[in-house]
Amino acid sequence: MMQTDSLPANEQEKWPRLTRLLYFRTIASLAVLTAAIYFFYEPSPLLQRRLLLGASGCFFLFIAFEWYLTTSSVSFFKQLLIQFGLDLLLIGVLVVMTGGIQSPFVFLFGLVIVAAGTQSHVMAVLLTTIFACICYLSSVYGFSTWHQLEITAAETLHILLQVSALFLVGGAMAAIARRHASLQQESHQVVRQHRRLKELHEQIVTSMQEGMLILDQALYIQDSNESARRLLLLAGSNPAWLKLEEVAELPAVLGQFLKNPDRELFQCEWNMPTGTCLVTATQLPGSDPTAQWLLTLVDITDIRHLEKRLAEQDKLAAMGKMIAMLAHEVRNPMQTIAQSVEIMKSVKKPQQEKIQKIVSEEVGRLNRLVSDLLDYVHPLSPVLIKTSPSEVIGSSVAQVDLKNEHRISWSSAIDSLMLDPDHLRLVLDNLLRNALQASKQPGTIVVNMEGRDGDWELSVSDQGGGISEAVKDRLFEPFATGRPGGIGLGLATVWQVCQVNGWQVAVEPIAGGSRFIIRGELLSSGARGK
Repeated sequence: MMQTDSLPANEQEKWPRLTRLLYFRTIASLAVLTAAIYFFYEPSPLLQRRLLLGASGCFFLFIAFEWYLTTSSVSFFKQLLIQFGLDLLLIGVLVVMTGGIQSPFVFLFGLVIVAAGTQSHVMAVLLTTIFACICYLSSVYGFSTWHQLEITAAETLHILLQVSALFLVGGAMAAIARRHASLQQESHQVVRQHRRLKELHEQIVTSMQEGMLILDQALYIQDSNESARRLLLLAGSNPAWLKLEEVAELPAVLGQFLKNPDRELFQCEWNMPTGTCLVTATQLPGSDPTAQWLLTLVDITDIRHLEKRLAEQDKLAAMGKMIAMLAHEVRNPMQTIAQSVEIMKSVKKPQQEKIQKIVSEEVGRLNRLVSDLLDYVHPLSPVLIKTSPSEVIGSSVAQVDLKNEHRISWSSAIDSLMLDPDHLRLVLDNLLRNALQASKQPGTIVVNMEGRDGDWELSVSDQGGGISEAVKDRLFEPFATGRPGGIGLGLATVWQVCQVNGWQVAVEPIAGGSRFIIRGELLSSGARGK
C-alpha cells in the first residue's frame, strides 16, 4: 500500500479524488458496454461480436490495472493520463464497432475531456484533448477503411466540426481547470496557514508557564492547558466537563465574582495545594455560553517566598540597627547613673537629692526607650470590641501629662466604635509624646475625634514649628528622627499599628506646627465631648 502520510496535504487530497474518479468511471464504463452489447451485439457480424467481447475483456483488465496503480508509487498526473488514455482507446474501439462517424458513442470523447477538466490539471486536459481527437479520427477513418467506404465531403465537414468541437471543449475545460487549480492553490495556502497558526497556537498554549482555564456559564471547565492542570494537580488528565469547584476549593471572593460579576476583570490570590497563584478572571466577549470566562493562573509561590525572605532580612537589618541604637542610647544614661552613684556618698544631702533626681530622670529615659522598642517589635493582632473613644483619649492624656502641665485640650463627638482600644491607645500615646516633645508651650496641643464622610477621624495638633525637610519623606520609617535624643520609633510604631488595623495615617502642616490624622471605618457614632 502506498504511504501518503509523508506527502503534503494537497497531494494527500488527490488520492481519494483519483479513487473516486476511478469508481465513477468504472460504473459509467459498465453502463456504456452494457448498452453497446444490448443494442449492437445481435445485429453485428461474428467478427464484430468477437471484437466487442474482446473490448469488454480488455475493459476489465484495464480497470483492474488502474485499481492496482492507485496502490503504487506512480504519480497522480501519470495515473490521470493512463486512465483517460485507456478510456479513449476503448471508446475508439467502440466507435469502430458501432458505425464509425455514425456511432452514437462519439460524444464519449467529449465526456472524457470534461472529466479530465474536473481534475484541476491543465496539462492533463490538453493532452487528453489531443489524444481524444487522434482516437476519434483513427476510429472514424478506421471504420471507413475496414468497411471500404468512401468518406464524402459532407462527412469530412462533419469530422472537422467534430474535431473542432473537441478542441473547443478541451480549451474551455483547460481554462476552467486553470482557474480551479488557482483557487485550489489559494485554498491550500489558506488551509496550510490556518494549520500552521493552529499548531503555533497549540505550541504557545502548551509551553505557557501560566495556567489557562476556559469556563462556561455554570463554571464547568471547557478547555485547559498543561500548566493549569499541573497547578490543579491534574497533570496528564483531561478535566474537561468538570466543575471548577469540584476540582479545587475556590477563594470566596473569586467564587462570588464569577457568580455575580460587577466588572470585566478581577484578580486575587488563590492558595492551591501546589502553592500560591495569582488568578485573573476575564469575562470573554461574545454570546457563546460554552466560553464565558477565561482564568489565567500565575504561580507566585517563589515570589511570596522571596518577599518573606526579604522581609526577614529587612527585619534582621532593622534589629541590627536597633541594637546599635539601643547600645548607644543605653550607654549614656548608664554612665550618668554610674557617675551619680559614685559621687553620691561624697556629697552633702541637698546635692544628693539633686543627684537622685538625675538618676530618676535617666532611669525614666531608659524605661521609655525599652517601652518604645517593645511596642515596635511586639506582634500585633487587632481584637475588635465596643470602645468608648472618650475613655481612651482621656486616659491617654492623663497618663502622658500626669501633672496637667501642658493643658492638653481634647474632645470626642463619637460615643462608641468597634476597634481595638489598646491599639488606639498605643497610637495616641505615641502621637501625644511626639507632640509634647515638639511643642513645649502649654495649651498648644489639641486632640479631636469626630465622624467625617462615613469614617472616624482622630487628629493630634501641635505648635512645634512643623516637620523638618530632612525627615519629612521618611517620617514613619524606623529610626528616622529630627529631634536630639530621639530614636525614631514612636511614629514608626504608629504607622505599624495603623497598617495592621487598616487605618490611614497622614500628616499635614498647620500654622505654627503639624497635625497628625488617623482615619478608620465608622461603625457607630454619637455626640459626646469635653
